[in-house]
Amino acid sequence: MKKIITSIASVQITRSGADMVRTGTAELTEGLNHVYICGLTETADTDTARLNFPAGVSLQDLRFANEQDDDEEHESDRIRNTINALKEEIAVCELQKEMWKTNGDFSSRTQAVTAEIEAYITALAGRMQELQQKITSLNEEIKAKEKELKEAVKAEARPLVCADLVAEKNGTYPFELCVHENSAGWYPVYEIHTDAEKTMTVKLRARIHQNTEDDWENTKVSLLTGNPARSGSLPKLDPTYLSIRTETRPNTSARMSGMGMMKAMAAPMDYEEEATLEDTAALPIMNRLEMKSADISEEAVMTVYNLPAAKTIPSGGEGIMADLRSFDLPAEFKLIAVPMKDINAFLKADVDISALPTVITGEAKVYLNGIFTGNVYLDGKMTETKFEIPLGREESIQLSRTQKKAKASSALLKNQKSTEYDYEIRIANTKDTPVELTVTDRIPVSQDKTIIVETLQTDQADINEETGIMTWNLKLNAKETKTLHNSYRVSLPKDKQLTERTVSGNTICPECGSRVYGRYCPECGRAMY
Repeated sequence: MKKIITSIASVQITRSGADMVRTGTAELTEGLNHVYICGLTETADTDTARLNFPAGVSLQDLRFANEQDDDEEHESDRIRNTINALKEEIAVCELQKEMWKTNGDFSSRTQAVTAEIEAYITALAGRMQELQQKITSLNEEIKAKEKELKEAVKAEARPLVCADLVAEKNGTYPFELCVHENSAGWYPVYEIHTDAEKTMTVKLRARIHQNTEDDWENTKVSLLTGNPARSGSLPKLDPTYLSIRTETRPNTSARMSGMGMMKAMAAPMDYEEEATLEDTAALPIMNRLEMKSADISEEAVMTVYNLPAAKTIPSGGEGIMADLRSFDLPAEFKLIAVPMKDINAFLKADVDISALPTVITGEAKVYLNGIFTGNVYLDGKMTETKFEIPLGREESIQLSRTQKKAKASSALLKNQKSTEYDYEIRIANTKDTPVELTVTDRIPVSQDKTIIVETLQTDQADINEETGIMTWNLKLNAKETKTLHNSYRVSLPKDKQLTERTVSGNTICPECGSRVYGRYCPECGRAMY
């Protein structure tokens, strides 16, 4: 069998696969040559394998086979024979040790003299030591051979490219073996760095992984943003038919909700105190080490990131990281508080979607003044004009929301009952500097004409009549405390029971995709509950 070894030259990695180029050289004679090319793995898609040769070589036949299919002695067989020989040598050494021990018994030898016994004892120690050292060395050699055997068996289980090549003349021909690998991919990892002033820096990094059971050493790597494996079908537009809508029972399973940024902002994000150094002048300034960014090129349907240096990507494990690009974004930083949901204030950044050089979707790690504050999920949908990036809790703002005792009474109208609700919100700025803070609360919105909601005290809040969301834009001086009130009355017939339903502000209509706050979708009229 004329086998040709190949090595990895370059790889283009998509989100769930990789196109690999392996290179080698073939010694061909004029006329027909039968060659076996190594390099395919068990995870390779053999249907995508192809050979590239220079002019003067043509392909007559291409097929795939396993090395075990032929009758030649394989490398694994030779290694097994070597291991067996080593084990036999160890057995001989063990036998020699036992013989030396047996010959050291002088009880049955009446003519043994003292000098002979002393000489034997002296030689015994040295000989036993030599034999044991040899056994140890042979065992170490067996371990090394067993490792080679494992690799040989794995290599022999892989498919070989069996090619019938026709060469115009004798010569050494370089060639490429191209194949698609299924067990490789990459995914984006975002970092957000900001000092909460005017801009933020977004770093796009890549986590690259592969499980081909071959380590990719010193390989040229390109990352592609597309996923060709999932581009085999084109979208098809179906017709829409209109009819009169009838009221239906709630269908909670049909609800669709986007990932709320406030939920992510409410997640615990612990700050770390910066260390205070007494003599910072004696310490060198530390800068974060970063890899060179990738060269970016725009292809027909995807973006290609060409990594600047050769990479070694081991098979299995956590993979490696690579820096792709970095860009600054103008942002508007705000402090917000929703004391009904969380008694902490949060810092957020509003980013204009149009300022993004690329669509950002995925999890990001947030660093505020160099301190890791937590993970957020970025969803820069192009259907929106802005998206929010939570930056963590602002611990210098203290809040509380307390409910006064509800007052139930009979309404002026007959057969009516009413209840007054009063909530008090206290906000304290413990900073030595003034701050601006947006506080939101809510009052219920009636979805039935027999239920009447009256606002009593709102402290000049802006109220969205459709959603009942109340908003205060406050300015708090240093060490200042303010108190807000939210009071309202709910009246309904005495023989009715009140039911409350909370509709998420991120509820998406499953019919038309519009954002819905109330009972019905404002675009298509679908009942949401």
